Amino acid sequence: MDRNKQKKYKQEYYLKNRAKFKKYFKKYKRQHRGIIRKQAKRYYYNSTDRKKKQAVRDYTRWLLRSGKVIKVKCVYCNSRKNLEFHHPDYSNPKRYIILCKNCHMKEHKKIEGKVL
Repeated sequence: MDRNKQKKYKQEYYLKNRAKFKKYFKKYKRQHRGIIRKQAKRYYYNSTDRKKKQAVRDYTRWLLRSGKVIKVKCVYCNSRKNLEFHHPDYSNPKRYIILCKNCHMKEHKKIEGKVL
């Protein structure tokens, strides 16, 4: 059986038995929860994207501690409580927006394409 036929057969088999596969994987995930979490953590902590983001967050935290940046108010709602930094683009660490926690969550949902 050539590779394309085999691939097509597997796809058709999966579509016919989708409920069976879902049930199996649900059971597998429940039984192997610890192993799956360890693998996910290992992947997450070793990813270059996470390291890049962490470097930008560390830099921003340093700016705040050294007094070079002061959190005054939220850019959107002018709140002065629970202020956080939002980095729209991690490739430029000096570009950030100061938002309150609620506006920060809304901003991330807007970026992810979720409707509020």
